[in-house]
Amino acid sequence: MKKSHIHHKPIEPYLFTKQQKSLYSLEKKTLTFYIKKSLKNLYILLILSLTSSYMPFDLDLSLEQKLGQFFCISYEGASLKKTPTLKLLTKQLAGGVLLFGDNISTKESLKEDIHQLKNTQAINPFIAIDQEGGYVQRIQFSSAYPSAKEIARLPESVQKRIYHNLSAELASLGITVNFGLVLDQAQEPHFMAKDERVFGNQHRIIQQAAKHSKERHKAHGVLLVAKHFPNLGLAKKDPHQSLPQ
Repeated sequence: MKKSHIHHKPIEPYLFTKQQKSLYSLEKKTLTFYIKKSLKNLYILLILSLTSSYMPFDLDLSLEQKLGQFFCISYEGASLKKTPTLKLLTKQLAGGVLLFGDNISTKESLKEDIHQLKNTQAINPFIAIDQEGGYVQRIQFSSAYPSAKEIARLPESVQKRIYHNLSAELASLGITVNFGLVLDQAQEPHFMAKDERVFGNQHRIIQQAAKHSKERHKAHGVLLVAKHFPNLGLAKKDPHQSLPQ
């Protein structure tokens, strides 16, 4: 039977309300399921904010498949072969894939991998990435986009052009989600400011740049995710390296 691809669509409000009521129980069952499947070695991110709005509950899915849609997973290395990722997606046990720098080598191989990921299951999976520009730029073969600090100093017309190019490139590759909008307020000596990943500590400047980024991503059909929650602006140490105080 020919497989028809189904895009995520907003669920009805009453379904969302029911889902909220049992959220704690759902998270517990989901984590238990993945641990039983011996997937501790995978990077697993809970993307409730995305899935709760787009998961197609009207499909004929098992409980395990429905729970799996709440997870965005990743894999190691530049090859999809012999990774659990494809198997999980084929069985509809994951809602998306988060790409990191070591998953990306050339433009051609990346497009091929994304095409393969998207054709593994009936539900179109989220293909996500962190493409902020500056220090955090997973796609090395693309243009060198400026950091948030640099963008904040530029005229609005230039900001729009940068975000237009960035989001257009993601869309052309088949990427559908960008965890690329840093809204933390920070100034040195805090690590986010040192790495130039923030627009600064002035609300007006942050809102202006965020608005242009959001509009350009939306125009190209790429979901833009804001971060970080909780706010990392006051953290003096990088939480990837040590526990901030």
